[in-house]
Amino acid sequence: MVAVSRESQFEELLKDAPDLLSLVVKAHYSIDQLLNVALLEALPKADAIELERVAFLLKVDFATGLGILRTDLRPVFNLINTIRNRFAHNPYTEFSVKDGLDAKNVLLSRLAPVVPDEFGDEREPREVLETLFAVGFVNVVVAHERLCIRKAESHVANQMVVETLSGTRASERRELSTQERFERRLKLYLEEHHPEMKRG
Repeated sequence: MVAVSRESQFEELLKDAPDLLSLVVKAHYSIDQLLNVALLEALPKADAIELERVAFLLKVDFATGLGILRTDLRPVFNLINTIRNRFAHNPYTEFSVKDGLDAKNVLLSRLAPVVPDEFGDEREPREVLETLFAVGFVNVVVAHERLCIRKAESHVANQMVVETLSGTRASERRELSTQERFERRLKLYLEEHHPEMKRG
């Protein structure tokens, strides 16, 4: 059985939400939980912090300060949080055409594009809302995966250096280059420690 990617699960959550309240609350919660995962990975003593009690935007700021998230994405996460708060305080809130235009402006004003060109033609408020939350979610997924890969690369490289300096080598075929051995071991490490990540 092939594991469903986090992005596919999130996309299903957006499409299957029966109403905007459900969509907003569940999507925000999913991003918030993924931020927790990324911060737990990034912080050396993360267990000393009760991340569940830390505000969403403060988590975004931590992740940005640690170099996990791009700084230009702060307005996107700010808008995601603002919309979530509107719905949390009034479950009958609507996401109007004007709200959709405001969200489009935030998404389209990023220096590095976060949406495809055809998004500029999008008119339906719910679809704009889904795109907004998808952009937030995917950017946290990518940031988390990059962090995991950087840490794994460092771990594998350190392991290979220790083996080389101590004269012990893992039983790898001698005809493989150092780069090929590194890539093979990195792939195995990621499969073992981060099976949620799809590797090509």
